[in-house]
Amino acid sequence: MGKWTAKEKARIVLEVLSGGRTVTDACRTYGVSESVYYRWQRKFLDDAHLVFGATCKEQEARIHELERLVGQMALELEVLKNLQHLPAKERRGLVNALRGSYPLCLLARVLDVPRSSLYYRKKARSDEPLRERLRVLARTWPRYGYRRLGVLLRGEGFSVGDKKVRALMRQEGLLVPRQVAKPRTTLSLGEAGIPNRLKGFRLTRVNQVWVADLSYARTGEGFAYLALVMNLLTRRVVGFALGPRITEHLTLSALDMALEGGRPEIHHSDQGVQYTSRRYVARLLELGVALSYAGVGRAWENGHVERLIRTVKEEWVDLREYGSLAEARASIESLVLDVYNRKRPHSALGYLTPEAFAEKFSEGGEGLTEIGRKVVQNRGALHNLFHTGLPKARKTCRPKAYLLWRCPLWHPARGPYSASEQA
Repeated sequence: MGKWTAKEKARIVLEVLSGGRTVTDACRTYGVSESVYYRWQRKFLDDAHLVFGATCKEQEARIHELERLVGQMALELEVLKNLQHLPAKERRGLVNALRGSYPLCLLARVLDVPRSSLYYRKKARSDEPLRERLRVLARTWPRYGYRRLGVLLRGEGFSVGDKKVRALMRQEGLLVPRQVAKPRTTLSLGEAGIPNRLKGFRLTRVNQVWVADLSYARTGEGFAYLALVMNLLTRRVVGFALGPRITEHLTLSALDMALEGGRPEIHHSDQGVQYTSRRYVARLLELGVALSYAGVGRAWENGHVERLIRTVKEEWVDLREYGSLAEARASIESLVLDVYNRKRPHSALGYLTPEAFAEKFSEGGEGLTEIGRKVVQNRGALHNLFHTGLPKARKTCRPKAYLLWRCPLWHPARGPYSASEQA
């Protein structure tokens, strides 16, 4: 037979003790070994006195008390489980407050808190030196974004990524606000027909293309006008001039400074009168430089030097007050020749400075170094900047006398004038 209940065991033992059966007969009848029977009998006799212990009423009272305690514990447990709706941080705080009085595993199970989070201790990592240096650099270059500041920090030995720099700048309130696009309110004067030689053009040499443009700065003595010439491949500023008046002498001064270090194959600018004047054009044609002009009202066709001017204004000029023209000239000269060319990492050059990129480029001889090859390949053909989807320039009608005064050495359709025509 299988497992015997307590009631069946008691009946078998009573049959033997009452003389109804012998031990051998009972074991044979019920299929129980004698050793098992004698164990049942000893247990029966040892516990027989318990029958005369507590009364039925006492047992009922005890059961009632136990039921009351169980109900109370169930209610307390329900209250504890309602605490599971609290935020995890508050539940962890309750566990830490009670862990001295109750088992930690019980508290974690009741309050639904992962035990691993109770043992976790955040590693102490101080970013204060990095934050302090970041604040210093952000004050020095308030228009720099997180990528350029990250390059400067890594250059000083900090092991930090761009995302970390951006997070720290957000916490410190140092992120540069995005510029809101402003409508164009002016339109450059000029005549149609002057060619833009950079359409479909590919850069392969250092002095292949120079670009030029004009800007201004406020001083205590009035406006000061700035002329810039930039090497398009290396983004190096090769010539600049600052003066109180916006004349051809200003642009010629910047051009002469640039020509001290080399000669371009193509000179590209907008169609301002300073760049289409007789003396300026003659100076370039004497050197065999091909002229190129952006279309009328198409500032994006001279976008590289426009971006340079924006950098000069946002990162330097707009952050300073100049009392005189001489003060402005010394400040901008320091920016152009020292900071921009030698210290400021340029995103279009793989975050090299213009001079460092020019040096790496020249080391490659006729071919490009690896970084130079990547930058030029990524830059691609310049005609991508002048794709056909851009808006058409507004046509202007000017009398012939105006055209001759504006560009006396250059005819819109036939190119340079002959010597007899210039006379």
